[in-house]
Amino acid sequence: MIMGELIMEAKMKMAKNDEKGILEKIVLDADIIKIIETSKDVMAAMLKETGIEKVDELIDNIKEIMEDPSLILSALAQPFDTFATD
Repeated sequence: MIMGELIMEAKMKMAKNDEKGILEKIVLDADIIKIIETSKDVMAAMLKETGIEKVDELIDNIKEIMEDPSLILSALAQPFDTFATD
């Protein structure tokens, strides 16, 4: 009978630990939701502050910067004799 009581006690402790773990997960999930909501609000404020014109300008600038290496690479890919003058 003592073995049965020990098993029952162990099961009760496990159940209490499971309940504690579930509550901790709920609190953690609530914190994560708050963080996501705050992030969304910050992103919305940044977008409103930045405006679409600035985003378009940034994209154009990035494209220009990316063109330079392409031009250099295509120049380097040319055979050397095309640069030689007679």
